[in-house]
Amino acid sequence: MSTSRFETFLTRMGKLGFEMDPRVQQKDINGLLGMHATESIPKGTLLGKFPLSMMIPRSDSVDFSEDPNGDIQSLIHAMATQLADKNSPYQGYFEFCGTVSERESRSVCFFTPQDFAILNTMNPLLAKLAQTSKMQWEYLVHAVCTKDPSLDKQHVLLASLIYRERCWGGSLGFLPGMDLFNHNTKSNIFPQRVQFEDGESIAFITDKDIAPGEEIKITYGKKDIFQFSFNYDFFDPTDFHIISFSSRIKPTLSDAFVQKVCENLKKHYDIRIFEEDGSQKFMINESRAFFLEQGPNTAMVELVSRLAINDEAALKRGSADEKTAARYMLYILQSYKQANNVKNVPKASIPEKLHSFHDMLTAELNILDANIRVIQPKCA
Repeated sequence: MSTSRFETFLTRMGKLGFEMDPRVQQKDINGLLGMHATESIPKGTLLGKFPLSMMIPRSDSVDFSEDPNGDIQSLIHAMATQLADKNSPYQGYFEFCGTVSERESRSVCFFTPQDFAILNTMNPLLAKLAQTSKMQWEYLVHAVCTKDPSLDKQHVLLASLIYRERCWGGSLGFLPGMDLFNHNTKSNIFPQRVQFEDGESIAFITDKDIAPGEEIKITYGKKDIFQFSFNYDFFDPTDFHIISFSSRIKPTLSDAFVQKVCENLKKHYDIRIFEEDGSQKFMINESRAFFLEQGPNTAMVELVSRLAINDEAALKRGSADEKTAARYMLYILQSYKQANNVKNVPKASIPEKLHSFHDMLTAELNILDANIRVIQPKCA
């Protein structure tokens, strides 16, 4: 978006109650649009606010309540309906959201079997998770189109892509203007509900002093390095990267003792048990447990100490001893590393749209090696 278009957008949105600090301007740096400070901005400054009254209302003409993903489908349907209506007061919300065709060359949603085969060669776990992400997107599109066949599928496709890339979870949804800020995991700027004199708004407030010329980034939350690559279609080599446990590992309930370990885990975490490939497995919903760039965080250490329990004494104690836990953690790290074959795939040999995945997997190897160096001495 050019500066003039950005200024026009701010003026139009301002009439609806949207505000952005005048020291924040959109700039194109090396082909990447971002929000930059033109002057010093002190910590605690209101960068922007989006009144909740401006949100696109959820659809009430179609009932999606029977589906577990009904809220998401309702939001996609609402956006698709507004996209289709050229006289909609919300048309301006979408002018910087791009088109479906612009995403076809880069989004996992449009990857071919050949693309996934290359991903599988580089890392089969990444390929499987990326394919699952595409299937989930296809399901949403199919569900909305089936419920309301009067909608043009192109509008549903674009609305569903906007949902993937720009919408916030929970009850927030699409916040145009607020989504112009790029992501950085280290940032502590996130959407906050704030009550102003003119009503409740979603607000961004600076968490530190910002220097002139500095790009202002917000956080989408701490997510696994894989998730950013296939859900948001980008990899930022300058960001702080993390490797999650919960989003990747699905232990098998192989015997009665593992069942006991699972029951102990339920005291501390949300556990989901399910069938997959003929086996009963479980997932541990602990979004705070990470391998950081220089070692595991405390939540990761605690989780593995409970997962590594291998005898009745440890089960009674509620956690494995330090050496056993370290060996289990090393096993996880080595399993991740074994799945990463990016060194065997020259970057120049793959399509350009997969280059960011190659960069990401290279970064993952460095993170895994750093964690292994930390954990290995504790296993002796």
